Amino acid sequence: MAEQTVSIGALDLELHTFGAPPWRGESLARQLCQALPNALASRLDAALSRHQGVIRINALQVQLSDTEGMDAEYLAAQLSVLITRELSTSLAHRTGLIRVWADRPWYLASYVLHRMGAGDSPAWCFDEFAALRELTPAQTLVTLCAAEPRMLTVLARGGHTRLLLHALGGEGCRQLLAALLALPESHPRPLPAWPGELPLRASLANPQRLAEDTLLLLLSTCSAQRFTPGNSPAPLLPSAMALTALAALAEAGIPLPDHPAAPDSPGLAGIAQAQLLPAAYRTALAIMLEDPASRELLSAQLELIRRACERPASTSRHPDPEPPAPLELTSDRAGCALLLPAARNLGLHHLLSPGQLLCCLAATLGPEEQADALHDAMLRALCRTGREAPPPQWPPVPTYLAQQIDDRALGLLCEPGAGGWAGLLLAAFATQLPGLRHSSAGYLRRQFLLVPGTLRLDARRAAVRLQGPDLAVVLAMAGLHGSQGPLPWLGDRPLYLELTGLQP
Repeated sequence: MAEQTVSIGALDLELHTFGAPPWRGESLARQLCQALPNALASRLDAALSRHQGVIRINALQVQLSDTEGMDAEYLAAQLSVLITRELSTSLAHRTGLIRVWADRPWYLASYVLHRMGAGDSPAWCFDEFAALRELTPAQTLVTLCAAEPRMLTVLARGGHTRLLLHALGGEGCRQLLAALLALPESHPRPLPAWPGELPLRASLANPQRLAEDTLLLLLSTCSAQRFTPGNSPAPLLPSAMALTALAALAEAGIPLPDHPAAPDSPGLAGIAQAQLLPAAYRTALAIMLEDPASRELLSAQLELIRRACERPASTSRHPDPEPPAPLELTSDRAGCALLLPAARNLGLHHLLSPGQLLCCLAATLGPEEQADALHDAMLRALCRTGREAPPPQWPPVPTYLAQQIDDRALGLLCEPGAGGWAGLLLAAFATQLPGLRHSSAGYLRRQFLLVPGTLRLDARRAAVRLQGPDLAVVLAMAGLHGSQGPLPWLGDRPLYLELTGLQP
């Protein structure tokens, strides 16, 4: 006889009795709470044997008539039949009162997306995680990955890499890698697919940036077709750390040998032992050099790393070929450049592609201007947009971004496509303007965005000169005048805003 696999630890029973005194219902409820779990478990075992994964049930409602004279045990047996039948029906039709996930990693990934404001599962599905509500989304991700690292593979293959990197930040990435390294299953395994582009933004002087690029490489590998979906990324981490370390060394101008050598010979072994890298990266590189197959893979990558360092502008995270001469463009929509500092501060370049960022800027101008704005040469240059079409799938606006601006911005979460992102960007821009925080979208367009101007883009900076606007003094009070800091998607060129309306 097969062993029973379903058990019920606690049962929340709400019992309504009609035509009986209250004491009778209370007594019957106490007896049923003792008898029903055993009777129900045996029947659920057969009903759930055909289903795999994680099942969460919000509520099941059954009705049993003519219970006069039934004792608690017989009544429990009858109720278990009805409950099992209702559960089977709900599973077959996937009603809104029940949710199913393929396995535990998928369930945990769904919870992480829920915490980040990008999930589609209701809150009642995750009542078991009440103890984690005090943690930030990044802390929740690190905690759950330490318990079930396969969740990272699910998130990566679901296209959520940008969202994870933005939510974690450099310090969160470092903590996540430390949690993966502490797992007993983190014995090294070579990466199944080496990348065509290397994370050359990594810096030896900044461990957080090094960790961020290591996680980017790891998640990119997990999302590759040849990577088995159900595998943990932990065994791949030493390989990802070794490769990111080599890229960081090359970017720092440290000469790399033509071929990796054995640990007892000069070459990478000497670099691995030197104090040029953090201790964990030195260990990872040394481990990879001990394995002949790993040394062969590293050898195949050295030339790629060397070529990448020779043309860093085309292999960075935000490629930006240098123009042969300074680019000068004019536009009647040059005021959209005022939105770029807010876009950077929100981290939209982590969450959206360059084409989507352009669509977002165009959508802030309203339906009358949107189509023409997509072909505006100045806006395309500011978004570093080529000829590629934006991906058809727009990620949902994360809840945490809307909450950073204003509770009323939560209404943007239901806006489809570029609309929600454009509303988020306009709201963030408005919060910077003294006295205009609650201005309408139409007013912001007329006063600030639909303003003519000129862009000069060269190797050093992106300078935008705006004709006016009438409320230039408000922009100056908000700090939107002069240098605005680097724009990552423009190769870290600084954005410089000049307002002619401030001139006497």
